[in-house]
Amino acid sequence: MRMNYRLEELLPVVQKLTERYTSKASSSITYERAQQLMGAVLYCLNEAWEENGQEAARGSEFERGELREKNPFSSAEKVYEIGYYKLIQKVEGAKRLYNEKIGLFQSYGNRAYYDTVVKGMPEFFLRYDPRFCPQDSILTLDYPVLERLEHLRGADRICRYLECIWLEQEFLNCFSEETVRRILVTNNMEYKELFVNICAELLKKVLCSFMLEVRPKAEPFERAEYLRLEEMIQQTDQSSLEGLFITKLRLITAATHFECTEIEKMERYLEQAIPNIAAELINGAAHNCLQNMV
Repeated sequence: MRMNYRLEELLPVVQKLTERYTSKASSSITYERAQQLMGAVLYCLNEAWEENGQEAARGSEFERGELREKNPFSSAEKVYEIGYYKLIQKVEGAKRLYNEKIGLFQSYGNRAYYDTVVKGMPEFFLRYDPRFCPQDSILTLDYPVLERLEHLRGADRICRYLECIWLEQEFLNCFSEETVRRILVTNNMEYKELFVNICAELLKKVLCSFMLEVRPKAEPFERAEYLRLEEMIQQTDQSSLEGLFITKLRLITAATHFECTEIEKMERYLEQAIPNIAAELINGAAHNCLQNMV
């Protein structure tokens, strides 16, 4: 966060936010509430800088204080309001996209997937407070996406989470619902109750199919195919297998038509599943149990 505001510049913004919070009925709030409101101010300040392309060009001069008067980002209060309205626009955009896409959302029977996206997201849009607590994500996001989001908070975390969900849905939609469900059952009969990433489970089967140079299918591999796959995996290491899977992923995405997503964006997202997939398969091959996991 490239801001050089001193505490005395931030306090008036927090004071005004406090007056708004208490409707000017009181100037006294708890320490915890004061922390929350300071966090709200900092979140919106950061939102303004992250969304504004002028930051990189003006950062050094701004930090020296040379453009404080003529730069539209000259005061903490102005930056706060800019960030607040940018945040509103971001959340409204995410909500519109959610409403457009949720009708076609498919959870494949996984409870965590359904509860998080179908039940949870409306609660976020209903309860999210961009003015007084924008840093609160509200939801626990129990369904795990492939991308790590621990560094994000508030609407930033939810919006990126939804972007990941829509990427996954587009990849999953390249296969029939029956195919996906049967592959999931083959991998683990209890998948409906597990906190597993559906997309990664499908990708694992597709990558192994490409390794064997067979067409991806819902049915388990033949015994001879499992033995061949086991031998291939045992002859490689983690790094080499990851590299092979990345190459196979390029072939998969090149052969697939994605209606809404650039191939490079889809590849970057799916690549995040490869280290875990490779590690799992190496472990399975070492213990002769690939038939129980793919």
